[in-house]
Amino acid sequence: DGNTPGTTEVDVTVTYPDGTKDHVKVPVTVGEEADNDAYDPNVEEVNKDHGTPTTEEDVTGAVTVPDYPSEKEQPVITVDNPDQLPDGNTPGTTEVDVTVTYPDGTKDHVKVPVTVGEEADNDAYDPNVEEVNKDHGTPTTEED
Repeated sequence: DGNTPGTTEVDVTVTYPDGTKDHVKVPVTVGEEADNDAYDPNVEEVNKDHGTPTTEEDVTGAVTVPDYPSEKEQPVITVDNPDQLPDGNTPGTTEVDVTVTYPDGTKDHVKVPVTVGEEADNDAYDPNVEEVNKDHGTPTTEED
């Protein structure tokens, strides 16, 4: 059926124009399924605080290949373009392109969402301080 790897002999009947026949066995070999067809990478979102740059390890660590046999050589996960990594200074979500390369040479391409949080108000703003002068004996109020 083409789904089971290995070699199977198939009986074939050859019929000639004069009606005579030959019966032969033909070996049919079905190869192993390519890793990128057999497995689907799983992607988790990466969340970073404002001001914290995203590393390649943050992104590659968010990609797994569930059910990939642990006894086999493991797929290599790489960020396609490190320039896509958020520097942490712009809030919002960026998709980072990642390639999963399997030991058989096949590849899967995925996008990892990286979300940078909003800058905290106490980091975004500096308070203005003005000196308060009061006459001796005059209490200072909250409004002052």
